[in-house]
Amino acid sequence: MSYNALMKSMPPLQEDLEYLKEQIKSLCEENKRRQEENLELRRRFGMDSTNSHQPPSSDGYRKKTTLPGLPKNQRQRTGGQRGHKERTLERVEQADYVEVPLPKPSESGGRPFGTEEEYEIVPSRQIFDLPEPKLEVTEHRLGQITGAGIKPRGKYPAPINTLVQYGAGVRALIVMLSVECKMPLEQISPFFADRWGYNLNRQTILEALERGYEWAAPLEEPIQAELREAAVVHFTASNEDNTHRFLPDKRGTKALHREESVLPNLRGIAVPDCWAAYFGFEPARHSLGGAHLLREFQGLAEILIQTSTILLASITGKTQLRADLDYLDSKYFYQV
Repeated sequence: MSYNALMKSMPPLQEDLEYLKEQIKSLCEENKRRQEENLELRRRFGMDSTNSHQPPSSDGYRKKTTLPGLPKNQRQRTGGQRGHKERTLERVEQADYVEVPLPKPSESGGRPFGTEEEYEIVPSRQIFDLPEPKLEVTEHRLGQITGAGIKPRGKYPAPINTLVQYGAGVRALIVMLSVECKMPLEQISPFFADRWGYNLNRQTILEALERGYEWAAPLEEPIQAELREAAVVHFTASNEDNTHRFLPDKRGTKALHREESVLPNLRGIAVPDCWAAYFGFEPARHSLGGAHLLREFQGLAEILIQTSTILLASITGKTQLRADLDYLDSKYFYQV
């Protein structure tokens, strides 16, 4: 009996076989769809500052694995290399303070030594350390001269307008800690109290920041103009000499298009990362930085590794499916 005759004589079995084949095909397609979805989710969750345009602040507390960018020369000696400029701490000719530790009576046969006695200087050593922090208090006194029926007196310098106040150095330090070092206001006061023994109140800190902003205001417009006309500008609104920052009320694309932003009016070459919103600014020309490209390539490499793994699994699955179908044909159907 031939195969076709046998199949005609067993229609229910043929229908079951076709049904199983359709089910296997449907399950394979569903498995492929889920694998692609899983790949996309893994790609999204695997994105960080090392393989995408996301900032380092989005990495969270995950431990980073840092690999060297270039292989190291194993024959290279450790320490400073040839041509390296040494920055070794060197002795000074005149020290600020001199201390002479004299021998104790127990070390000199019971004879005490005093600093007024003559002694010979043997090898000395120098210690470089921070001085004890202390605020310098300068008192301004108005001088008054009586003569010719009048009593003229001097005037206080312009910044002095209260009985006691902090000077320009303290205010400059407050601005640096808050703006440059990103120190919260709640930490500036304890830090100042620990170092100098004076507890700054919140209003003093805010007034110093406000005064610093007012004094820096005349510099903002020239910096903006220079950045707009610069040959090359990074999309952090900075070049080799200047950086412009402002505090927007909203983040994202709307902040980039605000009036204070210099990005919409750039004339030179803009160097952004791969965030799509950056490429909408004209007439600036765009040039991706090498570090940004390396991060994107790293992300693509990780995607290709995952894709190749899934592709290999898919090929293996199709081969196994074909083998299973051949096994069914050979087991339940035969030619006579």
